[in-house]
Amino acid sequence: RGDGGVLAGMATLSSLTTLVLSDNALEGLPGAALKELKALKTLECENNALTCFPDETRKLKSLEVLRCGRNKLASLAPLSTLAASEGMA
Repeated sequence: RGDGGVLAGMATLSSLTTLVLSDNALEGLPGAALKELKALKTLECENNALTCFPDETRKLKSLEVLRCGRNKLASLAPLSTLAASEGMA
């Protein structure tokens, strides 16, 4: 699952600009860690088993590129809030 272990430790990488999590069979992303990635510009999480993005995703104000195809996503709700706040929706 994507809520522990190595992924939770990524919160210490606050200057990270690109995060590639594709092809890992992830079922979730650790929201608490994601919100700390303030410099993140590119998030690639294709070909996993994600069903949603955590609410903390809306804290990714620097995010410019999101690749999330080939998952089980039913909604991009947290991301639509982010896009609306940036005037992109």
